[in-house]
Amino acid sequence: MEAAERAAAEKAAAEKAAAERIMLEKAMKENEERAERAEARKKRAALRRLEVMETGEVTDKMSEGILLMFFVPGLLYGAIVGSIKNDKQLVKHITQTTAGMAGYIVLVFFAAQFVYFFNYSNLGIIFAIKGAYGLQSIGFTGLGLIVSFVLLSGFTNLFMGSASAKWAIMAPVFIPMFMLIDPAYHPALTQAAFRVGDSVTNLITPMMSYFALIVTFAQRYDEKYGIGTIISTMIPYSLLLLIGWS
Repeated sequence: MEAAERAAAEKAAAEKAAAERIMLEKAMKENEERAERAEARKKRAALRRLEVMETGEVTDKMSEGILLMFFVPGLLYGAIVGSIKNDKQLVKHITQTTAGMAGYIVLVFFAAQFVYFFNYSNLGIIFAIKGAYGLQSIGFTGLGLIVSFVLLSGFTNLFMGSASAKWAIMAPVFIPMFMLIDPAYHPALTQAAFRVGDSVTNLITPMMSYFALIVTFAQRYDEKYGIGTIISTMIPYSLLLLIGWS
């Protein structure tokens, strides 16, 4: 009798353990499925955000909102003060304002052709992959890489004054390149490094659009001031800003 009871107890314990094991496996499987569904939702959300960025849905709506935000108050102000009394005066004001953006519009046109060429030919991706592999193979990552990119941006700024044009050329290459390096760098960090280098040499580049204006104001106080004087005066400040911001 005792042996039978022990056998029955052992059988019941084994069945209970098996049931608990089955329940545990089921719970683990449900947790894995739940985690997979959550990961799938995150991936779909990320793909949706990328799709929105690529299709320009957000930027298109922002452009319309910015247009209305400035156009409507400007039109109402012109009508109230009497500077806009009819459609001809409105067109005249718009033409004058657009004329000041003519240089930028021409620049954006050629920059857009360059960006399209990069996207169409996949040269940006090729340079990014090859560059990332090369940097990774020689172990050139970390702070030294970011500082080098700051110096490259600052040096390029000496010959190309437009920040938007430089970014249109450098972004398709360096953003994916730095993202492919291990450890990867966020695009915001790449843009911040670009802005540091682009800003610190604005003081010493004649390519800056306001450099002639700076020389003009300086000559009001000293007629001997010229381009060389301005650059030599600003070099220490440019170096200090480069060291401090980097």
